[in-house]
Amino acid sequence: ASGLVEPLVFAEGNWSLGTEVDSTCPGHPGTMRVKKTGQYPLPQPLQNPISLLTGHGNQEQTQPCPVTIVFDETFTRTGD
Repeated sequence: ASGLVEPLVFAEGNWSLGTEVDSTCPGHPGTMRVKKTGQYPLPQPLQNPISLLTGHGNQEQTQPCPVTIVFDETFTRTGD
């Protein structure tokens, strides 16, 4: 969803994502649960600052719009 904050946590050489939120499904009454997980390893060779951070993960949604999505994602540093 636009404007949704998805914090990444760093541990053991990886940034990880783990969120669970209630959301709506356009055109359907009620709410659904959206669980999103991802892993984003540090780029090799190491960079300071990190210009690109790439990773992959899963998004699982419950009724009324059940789906499991596997995704690849890239975060790009755009400035200071």
